[in-house]
Amino acid sequence: MGALAAELQGRVQCARGAGRVRVALRARVELTASDGRDLADALARTAGLRALGTAWRALTPEEARAHVQTILSRDLAYSAELMAVNDAAALADDFLNLAGEGSSHWTNGVWPPASALRAAGWAGSWTPATAATFDTGVVAVGPEWVALLWIEDED
Repeated sequence: MGALAAELQGRVQCARGAGRVRVALRARVELTASDGRDLADALARTAGLRALGTAWRALTPEEARAHVQTILSRDLAYSAELMAVNDAAALADDFLNLAGEGSSHWTNGVWPPASALRAAGWAGSWTPATAATFDTGVVAVGPEWVALLWIEDED
């Protein structure tokens, strides 16, 4: 399954063309945790991110898809368009499908919808998981698989 994550990471990095992209995928049984936040922390640590504990914020499937689509299509620092929305939507679906049906979703903050983004920069409130100026992503916790897609951008 690592090959699937690496292939998706390469496609996202190539399409986005900016920042750092991390994609990780692990079987739930490989992670020593049982609930959503603990599984998000376990996978985050394997991907080189900080564990966030209670700072993980639950997302609905619709919110998770919208968030991934936005962070793929726009730069986190300046909200500059990096790829077409349709391309970002397809990549978001590919990522979310890794964890499977019935997944729970977690992120590191509160983010505005794409329609509210300012041209001058990213708006939101988050708990950093990296040393980057801006970072966010989604951890999808499915019945058998846990997937992570994380974006880091600099100002």
